[in-house]
Amino acid sequence: MPELPRRPNPDNDRDATAERASTTGRPRWVAVVGIGVAAAVVVLVVVLHVTGVIGPGSH
Repeated sequence: MPELPRRPNPDNDRDATAERASTTGRPRWVAVVGIGVAAAVVVLVVVLHVTGVIGPGSH
């Protein structure tokens, strides 16, 4: 019976670890910018409602 090929051990393979780390998730700056833009939109909507520019008091 032929011997089956062995799987590489990820604990001993530095190249596999570096390769895996570089391809996971999105960059941190994308998440930070997204949260910043969402917070700015929420603040803008709240300010416009409080000042009466939009919402029930605008008519």
